Amino acid sequence: RWAAGDEAGALDLFKRSQLSWSDGLGADHPFVASSAINISTIYINRRAFEDAAAVLRPALGIMERAFGPDHPNVADTLVNLASLATIQGRLREAAEANDRALRIYLRVDPDRPVVINLLTDLGDLQNLLGRHDEALASLRQALVLRQRLPEPELDSQAQLRILIGGVLTDMRRPQAAAEEYRAALDLLVRSPDPALRQSALGGLARLARER
Repeated sequence: RWAAGDEAGALDLFKRSQLSWSDGLGADHPFVASSAINISTIYINRRAFEDAAAVLRPALGIMERAFGPDHPNVADTLVNLASLATIQGRLREAAEANDRALRIYLRVDPDRPVVINLLTDLGDLQNLLGRHDEALASLRQALVLRQRLPEPELDSQAQLRILIGGVLTDMRRPQAAAEEYRAALDLLVRSPDPALRQSALGGLARLARER
């Protein structure tokens, strides 16, 4: 129903589904948590962020009790919490949830594609928090993993190069930053993306201004 644009109807459906699972299987059943995650998605779409947090946090507890602390379902819920915290500007909380989710995936399913996305998001958050060395390590690891994929997606590689260039710029390492921006531009010759190209050129322009 949500796909058809009936957001209110979908929210009602998810809430009734959650109540039905809770009555039939118990309040701590993972299906109850899954319904809560669906509910939180609609709340986030409505920018009702506190309402989203109010259903997501208990969902995490349910997943932890049902599967243990190191299960992919726990990691999936942490990813949702990290995204919500990022939207709300709670960057430290977002980084902690993201880092915990990443550690779970690296232990149980290191080849899952979401690992690259988590490393990228974590690196971005670490940089915003001023943890530049950690950010650089996260983003470089994401780039290595991206390069190893059968279809390495040159525009995604370019995006990571641009992010790495930004971190190096913040670290006052202009020569290394310029190398990353130029590497991004080289990749974009083969996989053109106007927005990414503009970002790389903007990074080089910033370096020129600060020289």
